[in-house]
Amino acid sequence: MKKWIGLLLALAVLFSLSACRKKAAEPLSGTMAENVDKIMAANPAEFMGGQMPVDLQDTSEEGKWALKSYTGLDSAEDISDVAVYEPMTGSQAFSLVLVRVKDASQSQAIARQMKENIDPRKWVCAGADQVMAAGYGDAVLFIMVDSLDQVAKGYCGIPEPIADGPLADDPTGLVLMPGMVFDPQGHRIGYGGGFYDKFLEREPNHPKVALCYDF
Repeated sequence: MKKWIGLLLALAVLFSLSACRKKAAEPLSGTMAENVDKIMAANPAEFMGGQMPVDLQDTSEEGKWALKSYTGLDSAEDISDVAVYEPMTGSQAFSLVLVRVKDASQSQAIARQMKENIDPRKWVCAGADQVMAAGYGDAVLFIMVDSLDQVAKGYCGIPEPIADGPLADDPTGLVLMPGMVFDPQGHRIGYGGGFYDKFLEREPNHPKVALCYDF
């Protein structure tokens, strides 16, 4: 994992150094989605991930939220194309964003805006500690990733803290529940281990919240 992270950060550094060249930069060919596919094909992710949908024409509240979350931008008026690659689950902090700007002279300014405004802790269970953004020509590359120095693979390959933190001791503390299927009454089908069922039998007074996809 560390080798893969290093390759991606090296890519961001090269992108940044290229922006310092005095020679005028050539526009990045192809769509941003095609370029993200090329980057990830050359640096295969060690987790299940994919491109996230971002509609630059969507001015609804949901569309504005997606744009802000993925790019850090309040509006799409200065960009013409965007592609985002992120994990499918919240246990790995990683985001790769490629943006095409309408005015190449603004690429560095937009890179700074993205770096300042994209939340490195937007995931439920993870946060990024390495953040890089650079503009080159009409393109901006943004990468943030958790270097995973403080975690190791645990049960089912899920990253877990290496050093134990203080134990939670609150019988009414909020419990974030995983699950595969939920019904409107709050019943759930988990992953078959029964761990949460047994825990809640012992401590039934916890308020419970679950996150699920809206199919």
